[in-house]
Amino acid sequence: MKQYIFDGTFEGMLTGVFLIYEHKAWDAVLENERHIENMSLFECVLVQTDQEKFNRVFQALQKKLSPAFLQDVYFAYLSDLPGSADTALHYIQLGLRQGVRIRGALQIPVVRQIRLLRKKVGNEAHRLKGLLRFHSVQNKVYVADLEPDHNVITLLAPHFAARLKNENFIIRDLSRHLSLIHI
Repeated sequence: MKQYIFDGTFEGMLTGVFLIYEHKAWDAVLENERHIENMSLFECVLVQTDQEKFNRVFQALQKKLSPAFLQDVYFAYLSDLPGSADTALHYIQLGLRQGVRIRGALQIPVVRQIRLLRKKVGNEAHRLKGLLRFHSVQNKVYVADLEPDHNVITLLAPHFAARLKNENFIIRDLSRHLSLIHI
């Protein structure tokens, strides 16, 4: 069995999906490098993010399945939990075999898991939209620090850009070392 390890980006994750299909490694495991603890159990393949391969998978999921299916995969990625990339991989494999109707098949464990990840990520983003507090730094920029359970900073961007459109602000995800800067 092979373990495909990607760089932690959505582009890297979908590049990993491409490589798994290209190598016909149907029993492969896909994992974010942030969650690797013991690499000695499997043969490791380090995924080099490739924009062309990412685009092919992205467009295929959107066209062959649906934008909502692709969003399910994206939210699984944003959950940033160990095993979530592999769950997304199995969901993609199932979707490509059985079609988009699989989204409603909650009796299948991987579909239930994707639905749960989507709900957790969505709920946390929604909660932070209402609870995030900014403080002013030298009356020039507003700064908010957060340490969310999931990688929700990209989901917060449109909300705060619209709400604070005339203000300079920074939202910092301290646990992932990511920042959203609006100037």
